[in-house]
Parts: sequence; structure tokens; C-alpha cells
Amino acid sequence: MNKLKNIKLENFRNYSKQSFDNLSDFNILVGPNAVGKTNFIEAVQLVTELSSFRHPKAIDLIKEGEEWCRVEASFEDDNAILFVDNKKTYKLNGKHTRYKGKFPSVTFTPDELMMVKGGNSPKRDAVDSLGSQLSKNYYTVRKDYAKALRQKNKLLKDGVNEETLNSINDVMVITGSQLICYRNELIKKIKPLLQSFYKQITGSDEELEITYETSFEVDNFNRDNVRECFKNNIDTEEEIHKKSSLTGPHKDQIRFILNKKNAVDFASQGQQRSIVLAFKLTELQLIENMLNKVPILLLDDVMSELDATRRKMLTKFVLGKTQTFVTTTNLDYFDQELLNKSNIIEIIKN
Repeated sequence: MNKLKNIKLENFRNYSKQSFDNLSDFNILVGPNAVGKTNFIEAVQLVTELSSFRHPKAIDLIKEGEEWCRVEASFEDDNAILFVDNKKTYKLNGKHTRYKGKFPSVTFTPDELMMVKGGNSPKRDAVDSLGSQLSKNYYTVRKDYAKALRQKNKLLKDGVNEETLNSINDVMVITGSQLICYRNELIKKIKPLLQSFYKQITGSDEELEITYETSFEVDNFNRDNVRECFKNNIDTEEEIHKKSSLTGPHKDQIRFILNKKNAVDFASQGQQRSIVLAFKLTELQLIENMLNKVPILLLDDVMSELDATRRKMLTKFVLGKTQTFVTTTNLDYFDQELLNKSNIIEIIKN
């Protein structure tokens, strides 16, 4: 495990200049609301996963009144730097590079507890974010498809002729079909781990599945076949009429099925939380299995959202296995035995 030993923040969000040193296996950041605990989590995510759950513009990361910010992370074997002015640039051991997958991390925020009951976009994002850490090709294809989709929707809103639309549809079909195939394979890998962790968390025999349904009918997830199906299901005339892209992986459905029923309609609040927790543990395990690297776990104020049983299950799984950072306003959410093993960092207002 290439552990994070210290991290320095300069002009980042609400931090002017602060260093967090001697970080341990289990770190608890405690302090009142609005002092920068979540900003710390975001900084670690940015230098590990190279993305943020907040999806900020570069300028949003810079402390008000400043022109740049910097995050420097020292690991056991590497030094990583994020520098932001009008864009984000990364360095690894002194060399400019985007080192995606080098330091994987898993982030768990309170908003993700709504993933089960929410729409399909958060579910797709969760699966794609995992895939993007597991494979550079997945990351690239996802980014290329998103770019083509933005361009196509802009053209549709501005008014576009069919010939121009067909040209960008060719790009959509190539990148979108590959993304669909990647998703399908990833869902297959997620399924058994998700079921196993759900049973461990709940101690029940409830059956949990995750299913994947494309926006058009596919009988075989061979890439060439998916391309043909995608191409044949694009209704250009209808898209021009509605000024929106109607077919593609951005319309796919990912569902959690609990005891053969859609969890959106039938899962209790406790079951929803268990499903999301099982998904997060699946992320951790799958990254370790496929990359042979133990990811860093970032928990932003989720302990207050979980009951005592689920908190205990989570900490039991990660303690001693993965380096963990937890934010909280109250140490009462942790038992004394865990506190004795933790590095407690008090965050005060900058």
C-alpha cells in the first residue's frame, strides 16, 4: 500500500497554507461545519483519483482573492502535485503527467446515500467513475463520448441539418458502443461482490442484483453488434424535432434489484443504505483485485448518516486494510477502541 504520508494545501478553497503531516492508517478529521473538512477530502481525491465529486471548474478550487492554488501529496514512494491557475496541471515525481490509476481512491459522501432512490444519472456516474479508475481506456472513452454528446446537443439546440448531425453521430456510435461494452463487463464483475457484501452487512438472505439495460435493444454485447444496433436506433428526424440526443449510453438504465423487485420502489431506508454501503465496499475490493493496489478511502460526514451497526461493519472492513480519512462534527460516532487506533486531526477555521 503506497500510503499518503502528508499533504500540503496552499490557496486551496478556504485554506491559505496548511500542512497535514504524519498521516496514519485511520485518520479522523473533526471540527464544526464550514471549517474545511470536506475541502480536505476533495484535495485528497484530486491528487489520487484526479477528479472531484463536486465537479468544480478550475477557478472554484482557488481561494478567493488568489490567482492559483497548489496541493502537494507525499506518498511512501512518490510525490504528486496539483497546480491550478486557469486549468489543472499534475506532476508526478517532478514530471508533468496525468497519472490516472496510480493512487486509486474511493469517496463516500452523504449525497451518495440517495443513489438507490435517485435517477439513473448517479448510478451511471458511480459505475463509470469506478471504471475510469480501473482502466485508462474506459476513462478515455467515457470522456470522448461526453464531449461528443455535448457537441451534439449544442448543435441540436442551435439548429442543425441532417448531414452535419450524421457526421457527429458516427463519433457517438463509435465511442458510445465501446462505453456500453465496458459498462456491461464491469457490471458483471460488480454483481457477485455486491451480493456478497450486502449479505455480510445485513446478515440476511435477501438477494441483491445490479442490472444494466441499454437505451436500445442489444442481443449480443459484441462491439460490432452494439455499434450496428446503436446506429440503427438513432432517429435523426426525431432528435432534430426534440432538439435533444435521445439514444445512447447517457440514457442507459442501471438498477438495484432487491428480492426481484426494483429497489427504487420497494427498498426501505435501511436497505437503501445497506445497498450503497455494499457498493462502496465492492468498489474498494474490485480496485484491489484488478489493479493490485489498495485504494484510499475518503468518508465525508457519512458516519452520522449510518446507524451503529453499519458504522461498525464499515470500520471493521477497512481498519488495517486501507488508509482511511473520515470527517465528522462529533467523535461520539466512533467507539473508544477505534478512537484509540486513530489519528485525530482537529480542523479549525482558517
